[in-house]
Amino acid sequence: MVKELEKREEHLEQIQQDQQRILDLLSARSIEQEAKLRQIK
Repeated sequence: MVKELEKREEHLEQIQQDQQRILDLLSARSIEQEAKLRQIK
């Protein structure tokens, strides 16, 4: 049972890391788009 919990924890950690990468990417895109919009104005 402990091994199963450890596997699940590792899986959840991987999902969390993947989600963090996605958030970082989306944040960078948002910042880039905001900068481009300011140049247009």
